[in-house]
Amino acid sequence: MPESCRFDESVPRLLRVLHDELGLAQVENGVVLRDATGRLSFFSRAAIAPVKRDAVVEKARVRLGPYARPDRQIVGPDEPGARNVLDDPDALRLFANFADIDEPDRNDVVQYCVQYQYLDRRIVGADWLRRPSAPSIDEAPARNANERGALRVAFASLKGGVGRTTALTVVAADQARKGRNVLVLDLDLEAPGVGSLLLTADRTPPFGAIDFLVERNFGAVDRAMVGDMMGTSALTHGQGLVNVVPAIGSRTLEAPANYLAKLSRAMIEAVSEEREPVSLAGKLGEMLGALEAERRYDLVLIDVRAGLAELAAGPLLALNTEVLLFGTDQQQTLQDLRFLLAHLATLTGAAPPSEWDRLKMVHAKAAVAARVSAFRDAVWDLFSTYLYVEAVELDAFNFDVDSAEAPHYPIVIPLDTAFADWDPVANPDKLLETYYARTFGDLLAYVDDLFAVDASDGQS
Repeated sequence: MPESCRFDESVPRLLRVLHDELGLAQVENGVVLRDATGRLSFFSRAAIAPVKRDAVVEKARVRLGPYARPDRQIVGPDEPGARNVLDDPDALRLFANFADIDEPDRNDVVQYCVQYQYLDRRIVGADWLRRPSAPSIDEAPARNANERGALRVAFASLKGGVGRTTALTVVAADQARKGRNVLVLDLDLEAPGVGSLLLTADRTPPFGAIDFLVERNFGAVDRAMVGDMMGTSALTHGQGLVNVVPAIGSRTLEAPANYLAKLSRAMIEAVSEEREPVSLAGKLGEMLGALEAERRYDLVLIDVRAGLAELAAGPLLALNTEVLLFGTDQQQTLQDLRFLLAHLATLTGAAPPSEWDRLKMVHAKAAVAARVSAFRDAVWDLFSTYLYVEAVELDAFNFDVDSAEAPHYPIVIPLDTAFADWDPVANPDKLLETYYARTFGDLLAYVDDLFAVDASDGQS
């Protein structure tokens, strides 16, 4: 009779069965595959005797319940499709201690720590499985806008209502005032906003980001449409300009009943000219490349969907961006940050953990000065648990709690009720430096410092 088994228990239980029947070496040299429904199978690099295979199948059927595949539960190296799984570069190398889940109430149980390879097949959320990558200077736009393309900065948050979009519009206006050309891209497709904050109705372009993602499903998007995705904000004061790609354009505003139909199709994969799948992150990368090819930009600001949505994976993992991660001093922020950092820790693989030095926390709406250090300490504890690596080398990715240059050490934006109903279209006078610098000064200085670092890198 199959036992009751839930998602969190399923992999540890399978590993326990495999360990008992096949031994540790064979488990660590195979791949655990989870299919799109969540069911599990094991692909072995070594041949398995029929009697052993039967024992594993029977025990897994009992212990895993619905999470045991009804067929191909154990797959040998010479069976059809096995090499594709065993050689898949996307397999993650993880660790599991399964005894505490298997028999949590006993004190005399031996604790098994198993290193295993894990491959996750998903219908949605596949972009979250990308390993972090930092393109070389010769491969992609890097930080130095003067020599290697625009500096990209993603404004992300784990919950809404933290002032992320407001901060982005202030940075855009400030950088334009300083003479830099800025491109703003709204990827908050489920709750569009930055377009209406920076563009008047008469400056809203016909198409938006959602239109590119939909039309890309039918092949490359033509340059004429890319040009029709950008509107120029009239709310800046300086030598630079701010071009805005809203989530939605005027065509959608004229036919609002189409929006949800577009949204569902924007999230699906496209195909390349070679008939290879192009993920959502791949489509976003193509869109950024096409937009940046239209003119010379110094800075690209990306407003990212709040939470751990599929749209957030690309900016965090695949689009060569600095990431400002906004959060408020609430338990929800810390809980969701734990989910994110624990997942990112599984992606590092052979890459150096310092790939995560492009993350920077932002303590938004900081209302009580005494809580700033408490929030910083709590965030440091999470970064230390999941991403920082204890080491003594000079280039080690490890920081003290009070290291201001560290990813965990937050930029502080104090609570300012003057920005509660922020609407620069209706009140353009509020985009003056004398008005916003008192609240966003630390954030503005951080963005300026990114340019300063890039300039020095370009001279080395």
